[in-house]
Amino acid sequence: MRFRWIAVALSLVTAIAGLAAAAQRYPVRPVRIIVPFGAGGSLSVLSLAMGRQLGEKWGQQPVVDPRPGAGGNIGAEAVARSPADGYTLMFTTQSLAANATLAPTTSFDPIRSFDPVAIVGSGQNIVIVPSSSPFKSLKDLIDYAKAHPGELSAASVGIGSTSYLATELFKSVTGVDAVLVPYNGAAPASTDVIAGRIGFWVTTLGSVLPNITNGQMRGLAISGNRRADALPDVPTFAELGYDKFKANAWFALFAPAGTPKEIVVQLNVDVNQALAVAGVQERFRALSIDPAGGTPEDLRALLSEEIETWARLFKKPENAQK
Repeated sequence: MRFRWIAVALSLVTAIAGLAAAAQRYPVRPVRIIVPFGAGGSLSVLSLAMGRQLGEKWGQQPVVDPRPGAGGNIGAEAVARSPADGYTLMFTTQSLAANATLAPTTSFDPIRSFDPVAIVGSGQNIVIVPSSSPFKSLKDLIDYAKAHPGELSAASVGIGSTSYLATELFKSVTGVDAVLVPYNGAAPASTDVIAGRIGFWVTTLGSVLPNITNGQMRGLAISGNRRADALPDVPTFAELGYDKFKANAWFALFAPAGTPKEIVVQLNVDVNQALAVAGVQERFRALSIDPAGGTPEDLRALLSEEIETWARLFKKPENAQK
């Protein structure tokens, strides 16, 4: 019996050593990073920036694979069904949390189907209008919308996107009634906003900052606790009396559930090291994104908190049929 237990112990040690060795060799082939939204937005740009930096560390570039559609659910489902070997990852936003309420019949669960890796960054959302718009302030827009309910249009990059979520929270907090116009990505939405075909847009600052600085769009209010360094004249929602508008966007990396812990730990270390690189930080700042980092547990806690936040909003009686 004693020798049997010794043999079992030796086999366990060998297995653990094998896993550790596998993690040390990881990755031995290209890693695929699925991005569940279209090109042109902050998520798309950040995924490419992070991919380049991780590729330098790994000695081979990961494949950034856009899978837009269904508010991020098509890409998320593809990741949930992928082998849990560390070679398919997902770079996504709080859409994963909101879709627990918005799309409860999906084949995956935001908590049980994924292993959190790391929070990559967070960014402010901004309300913008075309430069030709008569609205010079947030008050102008809100006053007009309340006087003409349902007349204003608002751009949205699909149900579940950061733009959609921020817009729905904006409507709830301000009492604005607007018609959401869905787009397949930030690029076509920007085109219609600039042309004046859309009344306003609530989106990540990084998606539209160049259009604001070159005079094609006008910023009216921004989320977060402070004004953006790039737009010091644009007030925060809190300054304007809407302190319940707490809708900063966040970006994070996930792996399929069951991915070896050693690989998740290595990925977390690699992401944190990438975020500490000066060039990456400069790229993030250019998009008005704050690098984050931290542990997988930090991301798990954030995801759970956000699931509750969006459930409270979308389960309100006035939102129940949306």
